[in-house]
Amino acid sequence: LTRLCAEGEPVAEEPAGPLVRVTAAEWSIEYDELAVTIWVSTHAADYRLLSPGPKYIPFWEALTRKTCAAARTIALLQEDPQLTYKRLLRLVVGLNGSSSAALRLRTEDMNEHCAFVLEQALHTGGLDEARALDGLRQAVEQRASGTAAGAPGRETGAAGHD
Repeated sequence: LTRLCAEGEPVAEEPAGPLVRVTAAEWSIEYDELAVTIWVSTHAADYRLLSPGPKYIPFWEALTRKTCAAARTIALLQEDPQLTYKRLLRLVVGLNGSSSAALRLRTEDMNEHCAFVLEQALHTGGLDEARALDGLRQAVEQRASGTAAGAPGRETGAAGHD
């Protein structure tokens, strides 16, 4: 356990507490366009997860990557619903250059997690008519049919949709 200040950040001068095992009642993900925070809630308290145990690293990395991709997508589409999918991909990856970007995303992350990103965008009010969602839907269909972006025999992959 790590003590957190009122803003939810670790208190540097505090020693780490004991490792504990909790039974989670629920979990949630808090994000903005550049940062992802995972919370676990029990009946007694809420816990902000700071880093994964060794066996949870693959799950943690996939969860933070797809959540970050969704968060960036939602923020960009709220700002400009007329973005094409191709432009959206460039902007999502372009946010890596921000000094506060906690995670560096690749176009492949968007292609790999397109179904999750689409689901999150569709559950965000006001984005139903966002232009890039058509490209996201096509990317989901391509992944479902096994024709990944850039697969041999395809002239355009998911990244090429407008």
